[in-house]
Order: sequence, then C-alpha cells, then structure tokens
Amino acid sequence: MKELELGEIELFDDYLEMIMTYGYITLFASAFPFGSTITCLFIFIEIRSDIFKFEKTARRPFATKTHDIGTWQFALNALTYGSIFTNLILCCFASD
Repeated sequence: MKELELGEIELFDDYLEMIMTYGYITLFASAFPFGSTITCLFIFIEIRSDIFKFEKTARRPFATKTHDIGTWQFALNALTYGSIFTNLILCCFASD
C-alpha cells in the first residue's frame, strides 16, 4: 500500500538522456576520443541514480510487451548515420 502512494515512472526523460549521450559520443568521437572513457563514468553514475529512483521514489511500472523501442530506434539510426558523416568531415578537416 505504501508503494501506491509513490509517483509513476516516466521513461521519456531517461530515453532522451541516453540518446543524447549516445549522440555526443558518436557524433564527436574523432574530435575527443577520451570522451568515451568519461562517458562510461557518467553512465555508471546514471545507472546508480536510476536504481535509487526506481527503488525509493517511484512505484513499480506496469509491464507491457513490445517488439521494439518505437521512434527511439529511428533517432538512434539517424544519429548513427549522421555520426559517420561528421566523423569523416572532422577527420578530413583535421588532416593536412
């Protein structure tokens, strides 16, 4: 009964944060290679804060069966293909 008093989990912000992190790393990997290492630390901290949020401040989500992640898949594909071009441009611009 105590769990029913807690707020519902909103996953949109969590997805958006992870997509933005993926975008920063893939789009600018050739400009700042050490960024991947820093992002691993950031993701570790983010996982710990999400665990706290799920355990202490929100109620258990209602499980639904899905086959994919919806429009987030399109966003990931767009970032992936866009990162190919941005990294090629950065490499060509930086080389003499």
